[in-house]
Amino acid sequence: MTAASWSHAGEAGATGSITASLSGAMDTSAASLISAQAGALNLSASSLTHAGRAAGGTDLRLVLAGGLEAARGSLLLARNGTLDVSAGSWVNYGQAGAGGSLAARLTGDLYTDAASLLVAQGGGLTLTARNWTHAGEAAAFGNFSATLSGTLATLSGGTVTAHAGDLLLSAGALSHRGAVSAGRNATLSAGGSFETQAGSSVAVRSGLLTLNAGTWLHTGELKLSAGLDATVAGAFTTTAGSLMASQDGTLGVKAAVIHHDGRISSGGNISLQSERELRTTQTSMLTTSAGDISLAAGEPLSIWADWAPGAMPCCVLWVMPITGHSGRAAGHAFCPGRRPDQCQYDSDRRKPDHRRPCRRPGGGRRRQ
Repeated sequence: MTAASWSHAGEAGATGSITASLSGAMDTSAASLISAQAGALNLSASSLTHAGRAAGGTDLRLVLAGGLEAARGSLLLARNGTLDVSAGSWVNYGQAGAGGSLAARLTGDLYTDAASLLVAQGGGLTLTARNWTHAGEAAAFGNFSATLSGTLATLSGGTVTAHAGDLLLSAGALSHRGAVSAGRNATLSAGGSFETQAGSSVAVRSGLLTLNAGTWLHTGELKLSAGLDATVAGAFTTTAGSLMASQDGTLGVKAAVIHHDGRISSGGNISLQSERELRTTQTSMLTTSAGDISLAAGEPLSIWADWAPGAMPCCVLWVMPITGHSGRAAGHAFCPGRRPDQCQYDSDRRKPDHRRPCRRPGGGRRRQ
């Protein structure tokens, strides 16, 4: 069908494919239906205001010069194929799904409401846009990739899930208050600020989390299976009440400045490396059950360390100046199961020496 515009309130169906090419706008009412039972549904228009149901038996393709507005209760469905959306912007209060993969390429912004759903049941989900504000549910049973030139903001209640695949989220700035999870590896990148806010969660079930950011403020929860590799160009800050936990692997952060006031726990190693300043507070915690804790900074350190009984047989915490910077190397050991005065302490060693006898007298908390 070719027309200037289409206002649709009834039913349009075909056993094969349906193609509608409009030079102007299209709108559908809540009671409307467009269905290509065994073929593809192809719609092109200047814009689409959608309140009804549109389904392709295989693929559903939308090509819009302007915006797509999908009302609550609306449906966009590619039953056994790909849902492909190309538009200027997309405001979604409804449901959009595919039996295969889902792809959305927007030149403007994407808004997904708390009632909205984006799902790729048989493949990957790929999004490109300027900004994405997300309060609903977005999920792929394959890989999930979202690339934003501006800001990605996940609101409270918003979920982003790669059930059995890798997750890639990349934006100019990232503000996270929802829940993000990956079945395998996850990569989170923000050219500017990255905030994992209170109430937020990031879960990686069987792979590594790689994180790159200009700055990182962490007040939420990270729950990982195989460690963290984070590189922060500016400051990395954890606040009281925050949690970073990994079952295995190295939980490592490199940053220009590190201020730690939360809880960091790993079944493997923990490594915090600062180009300049590194500070931990009296309320902060660093614990490992089967590895070493290493701290490094280019300036004198301000460290409070707590003796944590039951964490492991003997965990050595050590710090040293970064090559090319001045600073005093210092070390501290947590030796649960022993008295604090039996813990090893070496003040100017380049690396921990598990063979040296414990020799620092005094309590299990010390500030350097």
